[in-house]
Amino acid sequence: MRKFLAVGMMLWMGVASLVAQEPSQVPPPPQGPRVPFGASHQGYEAGNPPLPPRPPVPLNAFPPPGTPGAPYMVQNIGGEPGNSNVPPTMAGFFHIVDEYSPPCPVVWFSTEALVWWAKDGPLPLPIVTTSTTPLAATAGNIGGAGTQVLFGNSPQSFGNMNGIRATLGGWLDFERLLGVELSAFGCERRATNYFVNSPAPGAPPLYVPRLNALTGAEGSYVVSRFGFYPIPIFGNQGNIRFTSDSQLWGAEFNGYGGLVRCGWCNLDMLLGFRYLDLQENMYLNTSFLIPGVGTGISTEDRFRTRNHFYGGQLGAKACFFWGPVSLDLIGKCALGETREIVNVLGSSTTTLVAPGFPAPGNYPGGIFSQRTNIGNQERDLFTFVPSAQMKLSVYLTRCVRATAGYDFLYWNQVARPGNQIDRSVNNTQFLGAPLVGPARPLPLFRTSDYFIHGVSGGIELTF
Repeated sequence: MRKFLAVGMMLWMGVASLVAQEPSQVPPPPQGPRVPFGASHQGYEAGNPPLPPRPPVPLNAFPPPGTPGAPYMVQNIGGEPGNSNVPPTMAGFFHIVDEYSPPCPVVWFSTEALVWWAKDGPLPLPIVTTSTTPLAATAGNIGGAGTQVLFGNSPQSFGNMNGIRATLGGWLDFERLLGVELSAFGCERRATNYFVNSPAPGAPPLYVPRLNALTGAEGSYVVSRFGFYPIPIFGNQGNIRFTSDSQLWGAEFNGYGGLVRCGWCNLDMLLGFRYLDLQENMYLNTSFLIPGVGTGISTEDRFRTRNHFYGGQLGAKACFFWGPVSLDLIGKCALGETREIVNVLGSSTTTLVAPGFPAPGNYPGGIFSQRTNIGNQERDLFTFVPSAQMKLSVYLTRCVRATAGYDFLYWNQVARPGNQIDRSVNNTQFLGAPLVGPARPLPLFRTSDYFIHGVSGGIELTF
């Protein structure tokens, strides 16, 4: 028994001594040439120096907006690349910028409120005059003794036009080199009004000046004065109302093509289609009444224009960005066709019962609208529409940013109501009488340029 215990003790001590020994330093096997992942083994045979290891890529790495990726490279959706090479004093600030830098948007939608101002409406003729010598034969005529222009002969301001614009766009490829965008805007209808009333005959005297087509001399349509031929014992009292309004809306569809991608800016080319619609109206209403008799004449002139633009456009968009802040500069020029429509309407209503006047009733034609120019005319012109936009954007969250901008749009040829009034009128056709002499007024197709500009502000959602 003691022999077995002694042999067991010796075996245990031998095993313990082997376990306590340090392992021998076995040299590692020789390494072959290092081959990068995905590369070919050709050129890396034994004897060639191994390639230096590539630096590790952070999981949150992402190129600047619109940067094309290398072939077969999977880009990780994350924040903008960090600003590591910055002075220590600014490291904290750049850390904040990086932290709030949003990912590159794939789809965006924005709504903006517009406050724009349009070019004043042309009105190159006097509409209302008065006279300090109402009994003179030339009272109220342009150039006549004592005649004063109360309204007209100056552009009509519509003030600021409020509106709204909506935009929807997105990139078609992962590298953000091809994209599309649809945008539409509309402005409210703004109007100017002028009204003058003469509650008593000739107080004040009121006239609508015009040119006599038969004689070529200045004349006027009498609305209020002392005495009225062929009833000189009576005067006539009346009023004149003038209204002008304007409204613009439009839409465009553009395709984006990436030209330049770098760490602080992008440059894209734009190619698309633009549509614009400008509608304007001008109304002139007069009415006079002979006190004590209760009869008189009312007239109405209506000049309406509408301009439709259809054209292709080419432009460019430059985007400068720094963390959550970006500045967009956009320039475009559209070339195409403008369909101009001019519509002239007019009517007169008389209740006057007097020698030499027609029976009471309704008749075609007012003061500047007669049977010679009443109707609808259309034509097509080749025009161009350049535009420019500047927009500053700041991300509020990773998917929402606030925008503020300035827009300018120019239209080189449009038809506007004030340019369609012919001052030369043949009075022989007034109140339905047969025309004798020249067919005036004429239908005109005068054009002028148009522009609109203003500021915008809104919210954009990005995904």
